[in-house]
Amino acid sequence: MQSVEHLVWQAHTKENSKNALKERVRFEEYQTDFHFTDTELETCSFLDVGAGDGAFIHFLQEEKGNAHAYALDTEKPEATTSHFSIGSIIKIPYSDKLFDRVLSRNVIHSLMLQADDSLVPKAISELTRITKEEGRVLYSIHNPSILAQRIQQSAELSPAQKERSLERLTNGIKKEMDYLEYLESLGHTVQTTFQNNRKVVSIALRAVQ
Repeated sequence: MQSVEHLVWQAHTKENSKNALKERVRFEEYQTDFHFTDTELETCSFLDVGAGDGAFIHFLQEEKGNAHAYALDTEKPEATTSHFSIGSIIKIPYSDKLFDRVLSRNVIHSLMLQADDSLVPKAISELTRITKEEGRVLYSIHNPSILAQRIQQSAELSPAQKERSLERLTNGIKKEMDYLEYLESLGHTVQTTFQNNRKVVSIALRAVQ
């Protein structure tokens, strides 16, 4: 018969293996969107905004030995990584020009569907504010055309709700494009790609002379 200690050890080992697999999957999702080099992953300071359970950041800490990787979300999970803070993407509780890489995955499109269409530029402004000169902001969302299809095909929304949601999405996309053009006018480099039904935006911040 197995001892209680052995059974506890088995359960703990199984839970650790499950968490490691989840973090590996999350890491691969981020890599699919953002394509970080090994040097970036090991040496750059990171902030993941809208990090959920912080699995990506924990992977960087444990597997890449990165002690400068931080996570932010509106709620802190019970079992979480260190370096996890509570805050909103439209009011990030960090000082200016602090991180080399600032990330946000699957957050911006939720702001596009809010009644307040100023939230999208506010969020992008906050992401760029806390990024160092010559650092990068990277965010990804579902392809807006896919979002529009999902709204139109939703069985849970009434025709009026669909119309309102599509209008908000259109306004949110326009606000995003306007703000990205503004950043380009300041000399920053903005690249937008579409891959795997996702939209990925990279903003490389110029050094101020």
